[in-house]
This record gives sequence, C-alpha cells and structure tokens, in this order.
Amino acid sequence: MKFCEYFPLDFVSNKQIYLNEVIVNESKKTFSISLLINKILTKEDFYTLLAGIKKLEKELRKYTVDFKIKYNDTDINNEKLYLDYYKIILSDTDVDYDLLRLTNYKPEYQDATYILKSADPKLNDSILEKAKERFLKYGLIVDIKKDLVSKDEINEMIKEKALEEKNEIYKNIAENKEIIEKQKKLDEIAKKPKKYLKEDDNEYEPISNIPTTQSAMDEYINTKGSTVFTIQGEIFAIDSRKLAKSTLFEVAVTDGSDSILIKKFVKTENDKELFDSLKIGDIIRVTGNAQYDMYAREVTLTSNRIKYVGKATKEELKDLALEKRCELHIHTNMSALDAISPAKDYISQALKW
Repeated sequence: MKFCEYFPLDFVSNKQIYLNEVIVNESKKTFSISLLINKILTKEDFYTLLAGIKKLEKELRKYTVDFKIKYNDTDINNEKLYLDYYKIILSDTDVDYDLLRLTNYKPEYQDATYILKSADPKLNDSILEKAKERFLKYGLIVDIKKDLVSKDEINEMIKEKALEEKNEIYKNIAENKEIIEKQKKLDEIAKKPKKYLKEDDNEYEPISNIPTTQSAMDEYINTKGSTVFTIQGEIFAIDSRKLAKSTLFEVAVTDGSDSILIKKFVKTENDKELFDSLKIGDIIRVTGNAQYDMYAREVTLTSNRIKYVGKATKEELKDLALEKRCELHIHTNMSALDAISPAKDYISQALKW
C-alpha cells in the first residue's frame, strides 16, 4: 500500500501530513492508521483528507479500518474554521442519528468550547460525550455544552435561522440572474452575422488558434465575438453517417500545429459529390463555426465552405546506406497475450538459418 495512492502527493507535502503509525491485526481483521498533521486543515483540505480516508476504507473493506489524527497546532481561536468543522465532523457518520441530530443546532464557539442552545430534554450528556469523542478521533480536543433556554427563545432562534436561509436564497437568485444575463449576451454575440472570407481570399490561420475546451470557447466568444475560423490542413481521416434527412460527413485534418474534426450535414447532391471526392492526403481550406460538440466531447468545426487546394506532397525516404539491412520485430510468450513461442525457439531457428 502506498500512502500517496490515497492522498495527493502535493497535498501531503504542502500540508505536512505524516503517516505516524500503521497497525494491522490479521486475526481480528483490523487496520489502524495514525496520522500526524502539522497544522489544522482548512475546510477544503479537510474534505480532501476525508475523501482519501474513505478511499482507503473502500480498498480495505475486508478490515475494520480505524484512523486517528493528531495536530501539532490546532489553532483553537479560529472560530469560523471550528464552526465549519462542527457540521463536517458530525455529518461524517453513517448510522449515528444522535450525532446527525446535533447538526441541526447552530452552536456558538469560544475557546475550544461549543455551546448548544436547546430546550430539548433528550439532548443529554451521553450524546454530547459521544460527539466529543468524534472530534477527538479527528485530533480536536473540544468541549460541547448545552445551554437550556425557553421555548420562546428557541422560536426566536428558529425565526432568525429562517431569515438567514431566506436571505441566502435571495442571494442565490440574484447570482443566477447575473449568470443568465451573461449567457444571454454570449448567445446574442454568437447569433450576429459572421464575416466569411471571399472565395479568392488565401488567408487562413493555424488550427492551434481555435480554443479546445468549452470554457476557453466561452472566453473567446466573450472577448472576440465570432467563432468563425478559416483553416487549411491535410485530411488524415474521413467518415460519414446517413441520417433521417441528411448525411453527416466528418473529416479530420491537421496542419502540423494541431488537428480538428470538420463536420458537415450534407443535403444536396452537389455537396455530396464534393465530399465523396475527398481523399486522405488531400489538402483543403475550410471556413466554419467552431463549437464544443457534446457528442464528440471536443471542439469541432461545422463547415460553411470547403475548398480543395491540392494533394499533400511528401518527401520519399530513401535508403542510401552502402550495406543494406532489414530489422525484424517479434514477440515471445513473455509478451501480454500476443505470442506463444519462447525466446529460445526463435534463437534456435535463427542459428539454423
């Protein structure tokens, strides 16, 4: 077992996380792990740690996995962080409903002590002790106390919590409106008439200029407006599929800087004749609209115009060596499922020849 398989190496080194001790008991099928961490982790880093632990528990499902965490610096005065930890740690239980119920409370925190305001008589000391043990497992020594309050005070707290949740909803709605308005602007830009190169225009750009991801495409639209490109390249793959009302032609081209898939839905006989005439090795100039294709899972170019330029010329390799030779390649039974003869048989045959 390698520690870095479950916890990212840069995460382990940056956060100074050390594997302190591992104890395996085969007879009892227990696997105990002790981690030493230099400083208490942020909420995001703690989630990363929990994900690694859960991955380890899944891998060692034949064992009862027990882990303990110890910090050199617990930063007990970090109120915001400890309030985040409260919900994370008590939520990280599968069947302990008592601890899950504690997450409904909004605690106050001061000097390593959580104070829960409650009028519930069922919230007894045994539940609070169980919660403290849960925190201790994660390397945090805290106290959890109950502050008995009246039902009127509880109702007032419920109203405050409802108001906070309502404000949070309004905030999310406002953020969503902003996102929707931004998307509308992008859609309007994308719908603007595109300026195409004239038929006799020889200008084109490298395929590498075309954005390769959805986010890069959105940024390109936002800054430059048009996603119409004219490129020139050599065909290295051709495919076609008959659809209900048209034929989809797909042509893959490269210009040395990058490659891209050209798509065209062909309905007329003239267009079909053009695509049928294209061969691998042909050089074509294409003007079209680039967009992220959810089916192909990559950026493709939907063609508006294709022009045949010519055949690719390649320099033929010549063997100018005075003493000619031929290299043979063979596989033995040490290869993965693609040969059955041992190496000694090949050597014996070579000696006979």
